[in-house]
Amino acid sequence: MEAVTWHCPACGATSSYETTCMIDFVQYVPVRPPEPEAVLSTPTVAQPTSTVSDPQLAPGNEIEDVRPSPERLALRTPWRRVVSLPDEGDLLMGRSHPPLKEIPEALASHQISRRHLRLFRDRSGVLMVEDFKSTNGTFVDGVAVREQPVPLRAGQILRFGLDVECPVVRINEFGEPEDD
Repeated sequence: MEAVTWHCPACGATSSYETTCMIDFVQYVPVRPPEPEAVLSTPTVAQPTSTVSDPQLAPGNEIEDVRPSPERLALRTPWRRVVSLPDEGDLLMGRSHPPLKEIPEALASHQISRRHLRLFRDRSGVLMVEDFKSTNGTFVDGVAVREQPVPLRAGQILRFGLDVECPVVRINEFGEPEDD
């Protein structure tokens, strides 16, 4: 799944998280060419990640190693913002990184370091959080993230420092957070 991109129709700015401008940002949906009518579109639940050769099969025949698509997640910040978490790659968070650097309340928080944490997917697609030796620490459900990255799932609470709590929520197919 692709990350949600927001677009301002007035100034043409784009962003990977919802924000406000002189005119509110709208979700940017790229125009895709129509699919041929003979092919029915069905939602995919799994995606092939690699192929494995089997010596008992005829040459050139391979078995696909199929793993489930990663669960799409987001953080609900105390400032009524929702931050989409990466489906691939990584996301750095802190006062000097988007998406927090444009939230005045986050900049004013003494609990969030300039370079606080990193969110990324491991090889199996599990969302992980890694603390960047932040001053006030990173916590998942009250347990400190220290030496090793820790898995992050929907329903958990990611906490910056002592009091900046961000519930982890699922995102539906429209890029909106689901209410649990």
